[in-house]
Amino acid sequence: MDITLSRETNLILGQHMYQSLSFLQMSVQELEECLRDMSLENVMLEEEEPPRPAAPLTYGAIRKTAAGTDAELPIPEKQRNTLKEWLIAQIPSERFPAELEKAVRFLIVNLDDRGYLPRETESCEIWQREKRLFDRALETLQGMDPAGVGARDLRECLCLQLRRAGEEDTLAERICYGYLEHLGRHHFNHIANALKVSEAEVLEAAHRIRELSPFPSNGFCDGRDPVWIIPDVEVTAEGGELLVRCLDEYLPHYCISEYYVSLLSSGELEKEEKQYLQEKMRQAKWALGCVRRRSETMLLCAREIVERQKEFFLYGKSALRPCYMSDVAWALGVHPSTVSRAVRNKYILCRWGAVPMEDLFRHEVGGDTVDEIVREIRGIIAAEDCLRPLSDNAISEKLLQRGYSVARRTVAKYREAAMIPPATGRKKRDTKRAG
Repeated sequence: MDITLSRETNLILGQHMYQSLSFLQMSVQELEECLRDMSLENVMLEEEEPPRPAAPLTYGAIRKTAAGTDAELPIPEKQRNTLKEWLIAQIPSERFPAELEKAVRFLIVNLDDRGYLPRETESCEIWQREKRLFDRALETLQGMDPAGVGARDLRECLCLQLRRAGEEDTLAERICYGYLEHLGRHHFNHIANALKVSEAEVLEAAHRIRELSPFPSNGFCDGRDPVWIIPDVEVTAEGGELLVRCLDEYLPHYCISEYYVSLLSSGELEKEEKQYLQEKMRQAKWALGCVRRRSETMLLCAREIVERQKEFFLYGKSALRPCYMSDVAWALGVHPSTVSRAVRNKYILCRWGAVPMEDLFRHEVGGDTVDEIVREIRGIIAAEDCLRPLSDNAISEKLLQRGYSVARRTVAKYREAAMIPPATGRKKRDTKRAG
């Protein structure tokens, strides 16, 4: 063991540098919350009335749903009822007997997030003694709106919807009752033979079943507060040119307090008081500078992205081109991590809605875009022998023959994302051989 000396150059982030980078990656909501907290601790930093427009955003805002999907919604939106609130509101109009009303309310409270009634609810000791009351309460609940509520499983949910539509004892109901698993695996021949109908009739019934809602709770509020996403940048087309601007009117607006500035320059303060306000002044100016640099960096990144994805903003998603953060960073003369922070949790408002900036960096697989790979997979599967469907490994080999190097696991991932069944689910029975 010995001791040696060596020179090294390391980048060490100070507290101010770290906080400055954290400002860059904040969303509008996070930025507003951060500045609000800072203003509570810093008398020099105060909120000013922002120049917010009276009208909502041009293309509406986006609300994130629990499933992770996005839906266009106006600002503001009235809070919708939950499924349970909707059902309870239907009780008074029915004028139920007190005992029945109490039982129905009990069942409503015990519905799960899907709108199904867990089977263990029926096995409660109270219902073992009051089986007739349970049956009446369940029949009442399942007769409420929406159709399918109170079902114990998917089969019953779909059948309830068909009966409500006057389609009792139809082929669709028979399939829902006894052949849902085969339907999910696309075993249309098996269903046709079992029910002694043609495959065309099965396909028609399958189309009707797909129109039904698997979960009665769909379309109702889940009881949690919606998360609003406010776009940071807007892209508009004027005269064939794309114009990019920051939506400053939707940013939190803070400024230096004029009152405390005048107090600081009045000469009436003690030394300690003056030093305190001067320190708060420096902190407030630094925070406002971080907000300004955040907007400037984000706008530079947005303009470079729009320049590289011009076809997308003009023609839509199909015109997305390969784009890397490293390329944008090189063009702007910054580190790729800066671009990553600048686009994280940020949205661009355009004619197609509010688009996550991160989504405009289209990922590639070995130089080939994901959408292109999925199109090739669909084409290969469309041309396969339906009696001997291709495995994911066989699809990978065919992709290689077409010049795409994609592993079997990657094929499986893209196939599942595109909602394409595996080989076992795409296989059809040979009716001639079965006969």
